[in-house]
Amino acid sequence: MNQKIKTTLLTTAAAMGLLVAGSLNASAKTYPIVTANNPARGGATTRNFVPTGSNALFTKAGTLKGAKLVASKATMAKLAESNKGQDYFFGYRVARTSNGYFYMKVVSFDKKYRGWIYVGKVNPQGAYQNTAGGLKLANTSKAAKMPSNTQVQLADPGTSHVIWNFPYMAQYGSKKLMKDTSDYANDTFTVTKSRRLTRGNTLYYKVVDNNDSDITGWIYYKGVTSDAAETEPSNPTSSNSVTVTFKDGTTGKTVGEKTLVDSSITAGSQPTYATKFVTTKIGNGNLVAGSLKSVMPGYDYEGLTTAQHKANGNAIIGAKYGSTITIFVSPNVAPKNGFLVTYFDLTKTAIVGKSAVVSSSSQTAKQLFASTFKDGGSVTVNGKKYTYKLADNRSISQDAKLGTSIAVNVRS
Repeated sequence: MNQKIKTTLLTTAAAMGLLVAGSLNASAKTYPIVTANNPARGGATTRNFVPTGSNALFTKAGTLKGAKLVASKATMAKLAESNKGQDYFFGYRVARTSNGYFYMKVVSFDKKYRGWIYVGKVNPQGAYQNTAGGLKLANTSKAAKMPSNTQVQLADPGTSHVIWNFPYMAQYGSKKLMKDTSDYANDTFTVTKSRRLTRGNTLYYKVVDNNDSDITGWIYYKGVTSDAAETEPSNPTSSNSVTVTFKDGTTGKTVGEKTLVDSSITAGSQPTYATKFVTTKIGNGNLVAGSLKSVMPGYDYEGLTTAQHKANGNAIIGAKYGSTITIFVSPNVAPKNGFLVTYFDLTKTAIVGKSAVVSSSSQTAKQLFASTFKDGGSVTVNGKKYTYKLADNRSISQDAKLGTSIAVNVRS
């Protein structure tokens, strides 16, 4: 065979071999595996969540081979904004994958959605307030004012208003303890607790039968005699309430939503603007915090940018009854395993933001500080990058303690 032809054939065969091998390698995608899968620890009431909308729900951890979509990010975002208790999620297993990500298995309160969702790079077990990614810890109900008369009877014995183990849809698995209360029509009950649902604003009383202490549970407030229901305030309507969505000024994430009800509004007095009322509840969004501490514990307006203060002021000034406004806030409670950091720009001599820095393991304060802030490195605050220099923070880096608030100097 001609040597030139032979060489050409060999070269072509070798090239084809490389192409085939390259194709095989390209198609051999590797997937992470599950390295841990355990029941979620803690009481059931500590494992209620709302989705953030930033992650979808899958049949298994989303990065695993064969994972199928259960609910898209768009669907989860809609459930996050829902005003129905059915759309809360209950977490019951936590898994870790070989790439270091954590996932939680959840089910919606109405059992319509069930699957796995990404919850960050830190194990949420036992510290569900730090859950990240696609879920956020939820308070499904809150303590409410007790009735002036705690000795009550059933208002309509029968099947209309029965007794539950939890206020309806305040907890996954809430169920009727009895389906018919007719046998207790003549009994007197004592109201021992009062709670209002976060979604829907519905009021429930915990009652116990004075004749039989085993007969106890939660009942809708209108299910008992009117004397006990007399303190029920006006339900939120488009004429007497303003809904406030609170967002973390640094992360941009929603950290709470509250419906403020103005009890002074009557049928004959229905103003359009709610500026004065909102100001008494949450201040002016800048230096004056009003009653923000009671509305959103753990947050204030310090550490926000000038633009965010201005946006808050405009939102409050333009607030109308029946509307929803967005207010930026800043955390003011330091995490136990980290710092609450206020960033001060030495170039502009101004505070540019505030955020929580949390340890991903059992780091000491010095280790956490050193791994977060590197000399000559950059720090992102409110979407902008700043330069960190050890020389500007030497005493801070030495004195920082876990569970405290610190100020870190940066340069723009």
